[in-house]
Amino acid sequence: MRIAIVEGTGSLGGRVAEESRSRGHGVRVPSRSVPVPVPLTGRLGRALRGGALTAERPDVRGATSFATWLTAERR
Repeated sequence: MRIAIVEGTGSLGGRVAEESRSRGHGVRVPSRSVPVPVPLTGRLGRALRGGALTAERPDVRGATSFATWLTAERR
């Protein structure tokens, strides 16, 4: 049987889709998102295309823990 599961990417829908597949059903999870091309012109477009607005080391984590930051904010 072929099944379409709406909201099949959420926690419950994902489990339903997985279970249905394990039982041999053809499962399709339709998406409501539609890719829309957004023209990036001017200085912003050039900067984004050139990578000027990205971090050189994107996985760098801060040294301040959330608890330390929260304590400082409460003062």
